Amino acid sequence: MGIPLFLCPKRYIGINKKTIMFDFFLNSGDSREQAGEADSKMDFRLTEQQRELQAAAREFARAELPDIASQLERDNRPPSRDLVRRYAGMGFLGINAPAELGGLGLGSVDALIVLEEFAKISSAVAFPIFESMVGPVRAVEHFAGQALKDRVVPQVCSGEMIVAVAMSEPDAGSALTDLKTRGVLDGDVVTLNGTKRWCSGAGMRTPTSSTAVCPTIPARKASAPCWSRRTRLG
Repeated sequence: MGIPLFLCPKRYIGINKKTIMFDFFLNSGDSREQAGEADSKMDFRLTEQQRELQAAAREFARAELPDIASQLERDNRPPSRDLVRRYAGMGFLGINAPAELGGLGLGSVDALIVLEEFAKISSAVAFPIFESMVGPVRAVEHFAGQALKDRVVPQVCSGEMIVAVAMSEPDAGSALTDLKTRGVLDGDVVTLNGTKRWCSGAGMRTPTSSTAVCPTIPARKASAPCWSRRTRLG
């Protein structure tokens, strides 16, 4: 059986990262794989534990976030640092990041289940969760050296850092093959040269790790969304 905290009237009260990890690692197991062995048809149904996670995220989001989202949208401001830290304390950040880097070590479906419930309220309150599970933070996780992984990913999962990304350009959107910004790697220095329209996440009131995306070299950590700037790699 799962942890009963998910089943009480206020499911989100008392939920934290350890609770979610314990519940999923005890109960998820190979249940879906075993079902697949018995039936070759693809099963799109959520597991019991995923439904509990979905219900917890939904109840928290509906109860706590509508007023906050309205204020953020009205004032054109990002979520407060305290709110992002609260997300982290409840286990809603870095759900699909490795446990050794501060995440929950669950799958992308689990992460997107939570994201969906927050995004139903507003993208304004869902943004920190989105940036903790996809995009630049995953690039750092998969391609960066261990020192950079250890510096960035745990801070994102704890709500102490937001990862920002600059993709869109005057003549290109998120189609990365159309980008004109160029990067040249020279030892431990990357020289970027180009123009970006914005840097998503750079306005958050937290320490920010910005990533400029350019097609010439693999995306590397940049200290700010500036172009024609020599940026030393971390």
